[in-house]
Amino acid sequence: MEIYKIKGININEIEKDSPLGKWYFEMVKKNEKELTLRDISHMLRQNVYLDIAIPISYTMLLRDPFCGELYEGEILELVIRVLEANPEMRDYDFYNRFSGKVNEAFLTCEEDSSGRAEYKSAISKLEKIYAD
Repeated sequence: MEIYKIKGININEIEKDSPLGKWYFEMVKKNEKELTLRDISHMLRQNVYLDIAIPISYTMLLRDPFCGELYEGEILELVIRVLEANPEMRDYDFYNRFSGKVNEAFLTCEEDSSGRAEYKSAISKLEKIYAD
């Protein structure tokens, strides 16, 4: 089912004059399985339909811990920002599975040492969120 139907949105009332408005209009016409990495990135940045974006981002991170639209690790950073503001959205099953993936990902990581350090810093933030 399309997002606009799930959320009860009248798509005829959506402003499409800006790039963000155009993206939003196209995004709400999709169903959850059609959402792209770009859509999820925008949803997390804009705090839009987090109930849809967070579970999908968890799946994306389990597939690729370094995923991102603009740079590697972007989705993780966005999820951390959302979880800091919305701790009720934590999913401990995801966290346990993700922790194992992160260790595996670092063994095959091609990032330079500064990129690895930034990613480790993000992982530390995530650990703190789940420790609280």
